[in-house]
Amino acid sequence: MDFCCGMTMVASLQNVYAEGPVFIHDVPVLTCPTCNRWHIAPAVSSDFAMIAHNCATDGLREANFRELVGEDRVKEVLDMYPPDERVLLDRRYIPDQVDALLDLINLARATGDDTWEEELKTRLKAITDTPIMRTPD
Repeated sequence: MDFCCGMTMVASLQNVYAEGPVFIHDVPVLTCPTCNRWHIAPAVSSDFAMIAHNCATDGLREANFRELVGEDRVKEVLDMYPPDERVLLDRRYIPDQVDALLDLINLARATGDDTWEEELKTRLKAITDTPIMRTPD
């Protein structure tokens, strides 16, 4: 599993520019619903790099990842990451995420790791300072 801001990242398909520039459609990526950081799913990062390199070498400007590696491979990667409660409930963070960060802050404090503790406090501040979008009652 991949983590960011204390919780699991969510898998989805996105269109991504690679070096070259090559525009690759339907690439499995992991996104953090809290801070919106993302990266190519580790299980297909080498496939992505190879496709981008081959396209750039052949002078192609676009490719479809799903067509090149196969629908089954893409589905397998997406199935590795279950839906996230934040996405299902349309919330920026969930109470368990705050609890997990507080536990990690206590661990960092107990081990005397001031740098880690400050990083965790920054993450906690980032998710709790951002208002949650709510629908009017």
